[in-house]
Amino acid sequence: MTNHFLRLIICICLGAVRLQAQESENQREGVFASDLGDSLGAGLFRAKQIWQLKLREINAPDASAQLAEGALSPQGVATIGRLFEQSIQSALTVEGSAPVAPELGGFAAFDGSLILHEQPHALRQVQCELAARANNLDGLTELYELYPRHMGELDPANALKRIIHSPAISVEKKSALVKKIVSGLLYSSGHTFLFENEALQTSLLREEWRGRFLGAWHIHPPEYGHDGWLPGEMNPGGNDMEAARESPEFVLIFQPDGFDLVDLFALKGSAHTDLSKIKRHSFRSENWRRRFEALHRTFHSATAASARRSNCRND
Repeated sequence: MTNHFLRLIICICLGAVRLQAQESENQREGVFASDLGDSLGAGLFRAKQIWQLKLREINAPDASAQLAEGALSPQGVATIGRLFEQSIQSALTVEGSAPVAPELGGFAAFDGSLILHEQPHALRQVQCELAARANNLDGLTELYELYPRHMGELDPANALKRIIHSPAISVEKKSALVKKIVSGLLYSSGHTFLFENEALQTSLLREEWRGRFLGAWHIHPPEYGHDGWLPGEMNPGGNDMEAARESPEFVLIFQPDGFDLVDLFALKGSAHTDLSKIKRHSFRSENWRRRFEALHRTFHSATAASARRSNCRND
């Protein structure tokens, strides 16, 4: 049984109890046992759905073939295209820096077509706050108090905090340097997908699960260029490879005229990363190129008119 699968089951059951506790707290003090029983029952129902997906995975070992079939089908291409559009529309930046389109990710199933269940990024709220407060030194300092764990993951060396409180740097130089550091933190955290446990629990409980469980996925979004979108990070990183050795995983990489699907399924259970086991499938289309060129023109105009510091309205 894969780590991803066990995590899904546990998150669903914990999420059911947590949601019921929150709802009950709004109505009265305490949580009755019957409420917890009902919510746990709902969680177990979702767990049963995912267990059925897992059984189909065990009994149908052609995961790679189904993944390629689903991703390269017209429906799969449309779904993946919308993910890249969503990432672009969620891009954040600070004044003087290029926009950063974030990685998106989640879990996948196959039921005659590819089903991508998207899950929230663990650091998204903090990323939004960072971008919105890039010109506010006190506001940035406050983030370390409001989100200590998240800021520790985002800025483990406390580089931003040290610059803000450094007495040796003038206010003018400090402001410019802080913006560069914030931009760098947005870029590095935006190009790493992390699950948020509580949000994952809520999302899993409320979604319908069907078909056959494939594994975890995330995208490598486009890089912003003045004249057009540039390819996403071309190859899976070391963390991707390590995760794929424990549980099934695949990566979707943006290209200006399509995308690359990198299938890491064959790495599962390997003691080391064997690059020869990695499968890559490509989709290319002039319609895709024209579509994202048009999106870039619209995005570029909006970015020129106003820095996208708080582009979190759709999150």
